[in-house]
Amino acid sequence: MSTEKTDGDILLVHPGEEIIDLHYRGLKLLQNPRFFGYSGDAFKLAEYAAAAQPAAQKVCELGSGNGGLLLSLWGMLPKADYTGLEILPANVDLARRSLLLNEKLPGLAGHLQFVQGDWREIGRILPAENYDLVVSNPPFWPEKSGRLSPVWERRVARSEMFGGLSDVVAAADHLLQVGGKFCLLLPLERRYEAEYALLNAGLRVIDTEVWRQRILLTGQKIKSRK
Repeated sequence: MSTEKTDGDILLVHPGEEIIDLHYRGLKLLQNPRFFGYSGDAFKLAEYAAAAQPAAQKVCELGSGNGGLLLSLWGMLPKADYTGLEILPANVDLARRSLLLNEKLPGLAGHLQFVQGDWREIGRILPAENYDLVVSNPPFWPEKSGRLSPVWERRVARSEMFGGLSDVVAAADHLLQVGGKFCLLLPLERRYEAEYALLNAGLRVIDTEVWRQRILLTGQKIKSRK
């Protein structure tokens, strides 16, 4: 990834921010280096989810950050409609301005949106059983474990400040149609906790993949809760 800025982009970039070239379908991403940024984890999860549900029509990301994962996933599955749910207004603002950076790419306009909200309140934010693919790269660690970053945006991205793994899985269950799939990425050491959370929510674990001390999992919704 590299940074670049053109005269047409400059009004979208706030002081201290940078534009990342994703080197994929011409996509660009606005990023604040002080926050938790786009990484190989995000691209790997996008690839994994695209392979898990290649005919996806409606996709939601829980904890969409600055929008990098969802933009990458659109590049892989450009016919779907996408919604990113993110709790931090600063990240939602970055993601929405990234959409403006990319608005001239064919097929993008009108197919992505970013919504501010807490996934623990998913029932009042997004409709039930409306998505056939949900993805999440949630905070890696419980709130009180490890050193907490003094930068709030980094702390929220790394530590479970707004609910734990069971909360994000419950949100995915709310969003998914029967037969829909939930793909997530976590540290390998949380594999069995993640599998239990998926099964406890009624999502059958149909695939796992180990990658660089990470675990990627796919849970499939097997029955409606309506």
